[in-house]
Amino acid sequence: MRKVLIVLSVLLSLSWTFAVTRAQEALTQTVTADDGSFSIMIPDGWGATTDVGRVSVLNPDATTSTNFVIQDLTGSVKDAVGQLLAHYGAPASVEISEQQIGGRSGALAQYADGNRSLDLIGVDAGGGKVLLAITYAASDAVTQIHPTLVAIAGSYQSPPGSGSSAAAPTTAPDSSTQGDALTQTYTAADGSYSFMYPADWPVQVDGTNISILTPDASMSANFQVLPLAGSAKDALTTYLAGFNHPDNVQVSDLQLGGHPAALAQYVEGDTSGDILVVDSGSGKMLQMVVYSPTDAVEKAHPTLLAIAASFQSPAGGGAAIVPTVDASTAIVPAVNGVSTIAFGSYDRGYADLFTTDPAGTNVTQFTQQQLSALQPAFSPDGTMLAYIANTPTDSQSYDVFVAPAGGGEARKLTAQPSTDRGAVAWSPDSKQLLFLATRSADDKGNSLYEINADGSGEQKLALDAQAVNAFVLDWSPDGQHIALMAFPNGGPDYALLIANPDGSGLTPIPGFQPVQVGEFFRWSPDGQHALISDTSSLTVTSADGSAPQVILDKSAGWTISGVDWSPDGTQIAFAGLKSPDTALGLYLINADGSNLQKVDLGAREVTFAALAWGTVASGAAAPTEAPAVEPTTASAPAASCTIAAKGTANLRGGPGTTFAKAGTLAAGVTQSVTGQAQGADGFVWYQLDGGNWVRSDLVNSNGDCASVPTVSP
Repeated sequence: MRKVLIVLSVLLSLSWTFAVTRAQEALTQTVTADDGSFSIMIPDGWGATTDVGRVSVLNPDATTSTNFVIQDLTGSVKDAVGQLLAHYGAPASVEISEQQIGGRSGALAQYADGNRSLDLIGVDAGGGKVLLAITYAASDAVTQIHPTLVAIAGSYQSPPGSGSSAAAPTTAPDSSTQGDALTQTYTAADGSYSFMYPADWPVQVDGTNISILTPDASMSANFQVLPLAGSAKDALTTYLAGFNHPDNVQVSDLQLGGHPAALAQYVEGDTSGDILVVDSGSGKMLQMVVYSPTDAVEKAHPTLLAIAASFQSPAGGGAAIVPTVDASTAIVPAVNGVSTIAFGSYDRGYADLFTTDPAGTNVTQFTQQQLSALQPAFSPDGTMLAYIANTPTDSQSYDVFVAPAGGGEARKLTAQPSTDRGAVAWSPDSKQLLFLATRSADDKGNSLYEINADGSGEQKLALDAQAVNAFVLDWSPDGQHIALMAFPNGGPDYALLIANPDGSGLTPIPGFQPVQVGEFFRWSPDGQHALISDTSSLTVTSADGSAPQVILDKSAGWTISGVDWSPDGTQIAFAGLKSPDTALGLYLINADGSNLQKVDLGAREVTFAALAWGTVASGAAAPTEAPAVEPTTASAPAASCTIAAKGTANLRGGPGTTFAKAGTLAAGVTQSVTGQAQGADGFVWYQLDGGNWVRSDLVNSNGDCASVPTVSP
């Protein structure tokens, strides 16, 4: 009976070491940025993606991604790390240690935020440049890989002829572990798939079985495309059931080429094997089976994984089997700030936006425009909240607005309103928005528009589709794709579609078919999963629609009207109604379907299509580059004074502690002041935009606060 080999990680090249806690790992592979500006070395089993001036490194179990980038150095390396800490909102008290890294001046800093940590490494790259390594992940994962990240940073090599002396590699590269270049393409006779392979690796085809040999014929790998029932791990476990293997053999879940996969590895004597299953979408899987001498398998393993990752369907499509999201290239890491949910609720007969913490203990009115506000979306950097609202003169027309995420005056971005309630979506770097709008009969329904966050550069994008759903628009965390729902031109079915951010390359996602009007769709913050709702259920899937898990079943009688992920991807918020309730409420549920709970908002009801969950960055303020445009409504008070809480401050219903507590104001959150009064306790109290009061000594003030009118409670 042949034995099989069980692998525990993404791209693991058979080191056969199963340590739970990693020390510094040997660096054996060289990775170079796309522009040749620098190279670093990484261990066997670690993945990497490259771009201009950047290398993103993924640890073996794909739980942690680190971005290595080159930037101009002004001042010391310690200064550069300090600037990064400030950029990500870390407290000024975070210690920065200086030390030699790879024979160069370096600096290190770590900041724990709950159960996640920000890990920063800086190395003087010479020539007025600094190499920065940025990691934001679970604290235990960061702790395990930190020594290896420091070693990787120390392996920095500048390009030849740059005039910058390069530190010697800690371990000489071994070409046998780096994988051969894939230069040839094989396409199946029926055109159903294609893959790439090295020029000197022979390919043999026997029916549905494909054999790929190494140049010296010392190893053969068999590939097949087969039906998939269940997950990749289920399929691999079923395959292994017919083999006699030790009890400690394990099957590991992983991501390969952006697709769910499972990999198995076993060694006995001088013979080894690999078994790989990749969920290729549409109910199909790619299966790879290898059984050959250990040294041959070890040498060929990286190339075999690259071949498997190159499989495409349909052949020649120029994209992966289904367009995927690469979390390792996320543009903006998680933001340090306050987890905040924005929701719509009726006030004075209008659907205004309110914000709350997930516990519902700090409900604050966000918009007070005498208008209906819908489709809120927090910017990924936590500084702004975008939404659509009626124009003052036409209740059936909607414009796009942005306001400071912590509260403040809103700015109208769009110059022409829409007659439909189209969604908005932020780019991952928070510099642009996409929005859906119907502006004329020529639009034939909603069209896709792009605009800069400062209101400039608005343009209509070409979109080869009709009847675009107003409520589905999302931008992937890696910035490479957008998702929307429409009838693609020439296609008979209403479909969930993926496209390039400019609207080109429109492609249905087979794993989500069929779909219905009124669904909601959101990629998870790490881009590895998707959340979809058909207005009566919630389903979490892999990013390509595979491995669906229903976490809220439609048989339970729910009506769902708005969904979003928590910033850390562990929970989901939704606006829902379930008999015998007669109004929508705000609910939270874990991403695995556990711990369903209703957020107590008091007497507030939740309105349709008005839900977003984000992080309000500490000290979030109005956009500094936004043009001076007219306020959203003339009735909004001119803010001559603003305050920001020094720490968490209690809000009261009047100027004094004898008034009922009305919530709390989080540290750094900015509010406009509309009035002031001296309380019975002798302190001056500020009345905030929205009617609540805060004691003046608990906040930092900005502007002409002395001129704010005195009011009676």
